[in-house]
Amino acid sequence: MIEVKNLSKIYKVSRREAGMKSAWKNLFHRQYEEVKAIQNLSFFVEKGEMVGYIGPNGAGKSSTIKILSGILTPEEGNCIINGRIPWKERKEHVKDIGVVFGQRSQLWWDVPVIDSFELLKDIYQIPKIQYNHSLEELVSSLSLSTILKTPTRYFMFQRFHHVKGFTYKECLLCFSIVLMAFSLAEIFFRAFDTFPNIIGNGQFDRMLVRPRGLIFQVLASQFELTRLGRLLQAIILFLYVLATGDIVWNRLKIITICFMIISGTVIFASIFILYAGICFFTLDGLEILNIITDGAREYGKYPVSVYGKFVLIFSTAAIPYALFQYYPLLYVIGKSENTLYCGLPLIGMLFIIPCYIVWRVGVRKYVSTGS
Repeated sequence: MIEVKNLSKIYKVSRREAGMKSAWKNLFHRQYEEVKAIQNLSFFVEKGEMVGYIGPNGAGKSSTIKILSGILTPEEGNCIINGRIPWKERKEHVKDIGVVFGQRSQLWWDVPVIDSFELLKDIYQIPKIQYNHSLEELVSSLSLSTILKTPTRYFMFQRFHHVKGFTYKECLLCFSIVLMAFSLAEIFFRAFDTFPNIIGNGQFDRMLVRPRGLIFQVLASQFELTRLGRLLQAIILFLYVLATGDIVWNRLKIITICFMIISGTVIFASIFILYAGICFFTLDGLEILNIITDGAREYGKYPVSVYGKFVLIFSTAAIPYALFQYYPLLYVIGKSENTLYCGLPLIGMLFIIPCYIVWRVGVRKYVSTGS
């Protein structure tokens, strides 16, 4: 049973005028206007009744479903489903409902299919007898017995064999290098990624009155040793490809791999420093930079060319991500014989220069956050 009375949901949306001047002004002072996604909505659904919920784009359909699911809290009104208020009793409520959002998979890509099922069983606290019965029915209906113990990502490669010409082992090598570089950068340069907190709590003011270099002090303020586990995963992936792959290794390829890891670490560290430098000029860090840090780590599971020509150009000319992740990889896996690609990671490391300049300019402009 679903009972909804006078439900209203309001979003605050940032608005600004066109032009670069307004864009920069918006970084420091944002203007918001209220958008009423739902207004005085009331309806009643009986037990066992099946209904449809339709309307034009922006009518508030998704917002309503999210409120019914307990994800959002309305500004006004009330909703009772099976005797519960969804957003106040979310954990108990979601045990009894099912929600489908688009085409998003419930399977974790890097673990076997059966592990995803087992994890979902524990999350939803499904009794073992009921789980085993449902699993047998699903496996029998969809003929899943041959893939249950196969990682989802590997199963997709078995089905489609390659992604734009890159095999599973080649993508695995690419990702292991990116993950290794990103993990090393996070271990030693994580403090720059959390720099808004260092400024906000006055810690940076204390650094300015100490007779040590600022970068050294920021580095020493935080070591993310929890990332050692991620680094170990990357090393295991790399060793697996080394042992099972069909790459013909030589001295230059080994040196290139070393260059790729070192360059990737420096480039990710440079982005962290750039992020910290921008924090001097904004109210907070720019979240868009997460696209080229955490986002790059996630999308680094595949060579950057699979995402299209524009992304490849941007990753070559703007943020030199492709200089350590893509071009030298082509030489290592034998898709190119151009030995000049082996030196591109060294050129990519020059990216740290403009990032350091932004940092230095920011330090000179800094006027303290007060007490």
